[in-house]
Amino acid sequence: MQGSEPNETEADAILAAVAAGVDGIAATVGDHCEVLVHDYRSPESSVVAVGGSVTGRRAGDPMSEIGRRMHAAGDAAQPDINYRNRTPDGRMIRSSTIPLRDSGGRVIGCLCINVDTTALHTLRDQLDTMLGGSGPETVPTTDFPSSFDAALDEILLYEARSRDKELTDLTTAERGEVLRRIDERGLLQARGAVRRISTRLGVSRAAVYKTLKAGHGRD
Repeated sequence: MQGSEPNETEADAILAAVAAGVDGIAATVGDHCEVLVHDYRSPESSVVAVGGSVTGRRAGDPMSEIGRRMHAAGDAAQPDINYRNRTPDGRMIRSSTIPLRDSGGRVIGCLCINVDTTALHTLRDQLDTMLGGSGPETVPTTDFPSSFDAALDEILLYEARSRDKELTDLTTAERGEVLRRIDERGLLQARGAVRRISTRLGVSRAAVYKTLKAGHGRD
């Protein structure tokens, strides 16, 4: 959970200072590197600076699924260094996500570095096959949505299709499961999330809050 509110002036200065270095970091690593700065005070449009391009994101875009999980951890968030993930179009990425804190220890955003390692993985897999190895490794896919609504709609579409139902036909128990998935992805923290979710589910905001209060309840 987040603690007290950060000093806005200090937070702005820290984020601006880190943002000033993204182009230099990306250029040093090479054209397969992307460096982003996120401002957690605006999770639905958290990207404030981008150097290079790997995921195709731009300033004003929302955070990824991994970023949302770190944001949900609040001030307890810890650096996640050198992890592997995969883009929806199949490219392999090695990433590091580092929380940015103000002088009071409050997490105000993060620095994220993504390096496209697809060519190296392809070469390794080819060598592994030739040498009789175990074959390609399994790496989780990470979403890099162009907007909060795109991330939300992706989850809702999957949940509706998996039940062969329209979103407005879900039972209270099923809506509870859907809300749990949304919460796990860190989307409930975004401004206006409940309003947007209630519209798509065809229920009132009060009904969504009631389900959340009941621990995503059941019929």
